[in-house]
Amino acid sequence: MVYDGTGDAGDSITHYLFARYAPSHPELFFHHWAKPLFVLLASPLAQTGFEGMQMFNLFVSAGTIYLTYLVAAEMRLRRPWMAALIIAAFPQYFVLTLSGLTEPLFALFSAGAILLFARDRYRTACIVVSFMPFIRSEGLILAGIAMMYVMYRRRLRLAPWLLAGSLFYSLSGWFVHRDLLWVFTKIPYATVERVYGSGTWYHFFDQLYYCIGFPGTILIVSGVLFLVIQLFQRRASNDFLILVAGSFIAFFIAHALFWYLGIFASMGMKRVLYCIFPQAALLCLCGMNWLEDKAGPKWGKALAVAFVLYLAVFPFTPNPAAIIANRDLVKSNELIAADSAVACIQNAWNGDAILYDHQYISLALERDHFDPEERIPLNHANISSMSN
Repeated sequence: MVYDGTGDAGDSITHYLFARYAPSHPELFFHHWAKPLFVLLASPLAQTGFEGMQMFNLFVSAGTIYLTYLVAAEMRLRRPWMAALIIAAFPQYFVLTLSGLTEPLFALFSAGAILLFARDRYRTACIVVSFMPFIRSEGLILAGIAMMYVMYRRRLRLAPWLLAGSLFYSLSGWFVHRDLLWVFTKIPYATVERVYGSGTWYHFFDQLYYCIGFPGTILIVSGVLFLVIQLFQRRASNDFLILVAGSFIAFFIAHALFWYLGIFASMGMKRVLYCIFPQAALLCLCGMNWLEDKAGPKWGKALAVAFVLYLAVFPFTPNPAAIIANRDLVKSNELIAADSAVACIQNAWNGDAILYDHQYISLALERDHFDPEERIPLNHANISSMSN
């Protein structure tokens, strides 16, 4: 079987198109929805096609696994290599890695920022965090956590570095937007209208299972319970509480509220949780170590080995969160239908601009999605003008 999936039939392809054609349209390097830093970093490999975009995210995801291990080691968690295994075993980690989505790069920067803070490199960490809103808008949430941490560490004089990314893009993007505040005024999600509806407050609690699987869910609940106990006993590491647990909980609760209230153009998609997979893996490792300790010296190691084996095989066993190759790694029915349309276009195309909207058609035809001489957006105005 040929695994020709794109990880997502919409945003994944659109992000690729922005990265692919940004060199031809420099203003795309400052497109807020596309995320300027993501476009900049992904663009070189995107020039080789969608496979290049997948390779970019593969490198990024491998880096995230390594950084998660380094964070676990820096925070002196027992058997830090297990953190790397845990994050790699999350079912959605592999599926979404083979996409053009922004979540993997956000997770990389998130793990990197935590590592830098843990190593007392506050200025560099603040700079890294300051650029995260230009990978995904949720970077503003982690900027708030970073502010709390520098305040806790009494390094408030370094807080202005959390504005470095915004200052850089405000100035460099002025030539496109003619507005120094465009990094705030053009945030595409800054709306309290119910653009995509809303859902239950526990929606993301349900979705967490499909992202990290059953063994991951057991471990993360155990990890949170362990931290609560440690907190009441005043034995918890404040660094871990703020940087890891704090950023995980803040991100998770924020998205749960966004979807429940129907604000900030939330669609309730589970894939956003990929952004905090490093934190989730570290919490899982805490849970595993705690369960091992509770089991005692006789059964503890056997329990840890059982969890490692279960984590490794779970994504490939029959279960609702499993990776199913002919569903998750191949083209969706939507894209298969689009292929039929592409075949018709190729047979009838005479070289003129084509009127269409779906981003996959640009990918399949290798057309510049942003060039009006190659694609005319499908909307009422353009349809009317053609009929006249």
